[in-house]
Amino acid sequence: MREVNPYYFILILILGGLVSYLILSSQYTILFFIFLIMLFFIMI
Repeated sequence: MREVNPYYFILILILGGLVSYLILSSQYTILFFIFLIMLFFIMI
């Protein structure tokens, strides 16, 4: 297991806040695109 960069943690916090904001403002298309991009980065 490699060491987790603290920047990843900050990025995850920012993404979490953004996702919750988008859910509250019902912008599901943008949310879907963010989900696809996250899946893409997980595959790499």
